[in-house]
Amino acid sequence: MIRLLTGSALDVLRGLPSESVHCAVTSPPYYRHRSYLPKHHPLKHLELGQEPTPDLFVGHLVEVFRELRRVLRSDGLFWLVIGDSRSNGPRRSESAGGTGDGWGTQHRDRLIADGQVHDHHSIPGFRRKELIGIPWMLAFALRSDGWYLRAENIWHKPAPMPESVQDRTTYAHEQIFMFSKRAHYYYDATAIREPYSDPRENKAGAAGGKTAMRGQAALRPRGNMDQSGTNIERYYGAGGRNKRTVWTVQPSPYKGKHCATFPAALIRPCIAAGTSERGCCPTCGAPWRRETSKKSRRGTDRKEGSRALVAFPGPPHRGLKNHETAVEVATIGWSPTCKCTPHEPVPCTVIDPFGGAGTTAIEAGRQLRDAILIDLDEASIEEARGRLVRELGLLAMFGEAAVA
Repeated sequence: MIRLLTGSALDVLRGLPSESVHCAVTSPPYYRHRSYLPKHHPLKHLELGQEPTPDLFVGHLVEVFRELRRVLRSDGLFWLVIGDSRSNGPRRSESAGGTGDGWGTQHRDRLIADGQVHDHHSIPGFRRKELIGIPWMLAFALRSDGWYLRAENIWHKPAPMPESVQDRTTYAHEQIFMFSKRAHYYYDATAIREPYSDPRENKAGAAGGKTAMRGQAALRPRGNMDQSGTNIERYYGAGGRNKRTVWTVQPSPYKGKHCATFPAALIRPCIAAGTSERGCCPTCGAPWRRETSKKSRRGTDRKEGSRALVAFPGPPHRGLKNHETAVEVATIGWSPTCKCTPHEPVPCTVIDPFGGAGTTAIEAGRQLRDAILIDLDEASIEEARGRLVRELGLLAMFGEAAVA
């Protein structure tokens, strides 16, 4: 079930039950980037991102996410995608990646006249061209408000928006913060394990040549292990390694009216790790836990008379000289984490309080999770509804839309 709710995030969240969602994934409007509502829209005064100061912007988001914390289960996770801005007066303030929109001057001027693009002087307290630091300002403010700041992940964009700058590096990343309500929470690391590095990917390091950087030589096969690729995964372990903090995801083009959509691939691991694939208890909402088995693979050097294992990045197995260990992780079943009467699990729920064009709900639906989508702009909600029908078809079962 997917619920589409129209209204301000704060007001709609206040109407939702406490401890009712398992995971939150969202990206709020970026500070002074653009406005999504026309100048004379009746809800224009509720729109975030156009505040006169960064502190006021951060304060408003802290208030919204405080209410989100109430709605989120105690074992839930909150994933926040946020980009930076810089003070670029006297003409305007821009996102950290430049204007980032690809608009011509005439088109931008029309948007300014309609109130959809900010056109203010330098931000008070910041000099021209200065990076504001919005992501960390917000992260620290949320931590002070009670959230556990558990991880900073980097969205690395291999083909970022071009910038006409010659006095600084091109902005090619954004932050993805992971927050929790307590020290221990539901997190399915197995669901998002990633492949081990293939020794063939870095020929210099794999060969141990003169150009190899420190540590790369450890990735080359030893003994009689070949580089054909047929044995790479077999020896490394099919389970893969724990997901790293740098996520390389290409921004995906979107032809709809909403111009600031993140790619579904970016938030796919957020939903997979933050919710149970099997579902949750229909009575108390507790997620089912993945049961796994782990098997270590150990190899010896060729000199010791046994086929060698591809070198595993990390410390050698205790007590075994010149051995390396890889771990295979296999799912053997699922079990409830509550003591309620025996039951069949129901889907976990994902919420996006700044739903935009509905990417979070689409990805949640693909992973057979329920979703709640909130947006101030009714046009965005209808755009999301159309996308959900096109992308999910019969899976797009909607609850009643509510205006708050």
